[in-house]
Amino acid sequence: MKSIVISSLLMALLLCSCHRNKTDVAQHADITAEMAYEGVNNYCHSEYDWSIAEENPSMMSVTMGEETETEYKVIFRSYTGALVNFYVDKASGKTRMVESVPTLHVDSTIGTIDILDYVGKAKPTIHIYRYGTFPEAKAKQLKAVLEKVYPSVTLAGEAIELPQDCYYKPRDRYKGTGLLDDLKKLRHGGYALGLTNKIIYDENEISPTFGIFGISYMGDSVSVISSLRPKTFQPLSDEDMEELMLHELGHAFGLPHCKDERCMMVDAEHGYKFAQTQSFCPSCRNYLNSKGWLF
Repeated sequence: MKSIVISSLLMALLLCSCHRNKTDVAQHADITAEMAYEGVNNYCHSEYDWSIAEENPSMMSVTMGEETETEYKVIFRSYTGALVNFYVDKASGKTRMVESVPTLHVDSTIGTIDILDYVGKAKPTIHIYRYGTFPEAKAKQLKAVLEKVYPSVTLAGEAIELPQDCYYKPRDRYKGTGLLDDLKKLRHGGYALGLTNKIIYDENEISPTFGIFGISYMGDSVSVISSLRPKTFQPLSDEDMEELMLHELGHAFGLPHCKDERCMMVDAEHGYKFAQTQSFCPSCRNYLNSKGWLF
């Protein structure tokens, strides 16, 4: 995360002079306006903390500015009122970043980036699979939530059968790690999320078949969540399912449990804590943004 502050000293900007007529610019204009916007937007979401704009998205924004023969201008507006103007060279993608505080009439160059480093980076797809009779409508609802914060999500059209070698009949529940291994066989790149309306379990110090809400292999691309509370067999609310999904995918992307009790990555400690969490803490959010998420 980078703060938007007034630079104390203006950085020297070395301009390399070049001479091109309009024909030359047209022939070498490899960067489109769409690429300029995508690159700056991706950069800003990975480098700046957008959490303060969660309730009021208009507080922070990325917009296109005026275009010249040689450059696109893309503007990032911070909640502080400060601006960062990105000047994207149409031929090379080299981008100057100029910080501006309109109320103080102060501009300062704060660095350069290559916009191509932030364009066209294909993100691994999250593939969602329904087990058994998990409702398709609910799966589509979860997919829609996920698409707001991750750029590539798919939902398999047909439900898949729960593997019977994972079923523990005496307690009518399925072994969580068994379902994870089953998903790993289905996954061909990217990440896999399994949805079930059956109780799942994992072995711990309390019980060899302890009921759990969800399970993931840390940093190993697969997660499974259940729509039922393991103690009461009552269904989770839509909001709780959404938070559970994000929690488990956080693990799949490599996040451990978080010590911040208000963070969605908090350890449930064999209980239920989603009622006290509404978002990721800045540290966890920044980590996920570095993995292609858009928080």
